Amino acid sequence: MMLPAGKNKGAPRKGFTLIEIMVSVAILSIGLVLILQGFAHSLNVLRISEDNLKATFTAENKLAEAQIQAREDWDDFKNGLDEKFKFEGIKCVWEVEITPVEWELEEEVPESYEDLNEVKATLSWEEGKRKGVIPLVTYMRSPIEAK
Repeated sequence: MMLPAGKNKGAPRKGFTLIEIMVSVAILSIGLVLILQGFAHSLNVLRISEDNLKATFTAENKLAEAQIQAREDWDDFKNGLDEKFKFEGIKCVWEVEITPVEWELEEEVPESYEDLNEVKATLSWEEGKRKGVIPLVTYMRSPIEAK
């Protein structure tokens, strides 16, 4: 059998076969899809993180407002707070619960600790399927005139 001119039977082939090219394109496509999914997921996590940071700042501001209210009118404040409001289009619930601190000490409690109250504040919200809660706890003394 005669081979065409310039075609040697033992000469190495040059180039890729169609199957090799298709396999490479498939591998690159899968890798690209995974990279894009990872990027989209990281953007979603970043948005959630930003929402939580804003909610934390809002909760701290609301707690500062509650402390001011406690100084102005302790009798009204000690009953707790329950408020609903919208923040950047998201419905939020702000709750504050005040309970006197009970000491379980064998010795006498120092006078500066006698009127101590635990203030538990919670900011909660729902955004689509995701629910968020920011709990804060602090301690406040009852004013002397409130005794």
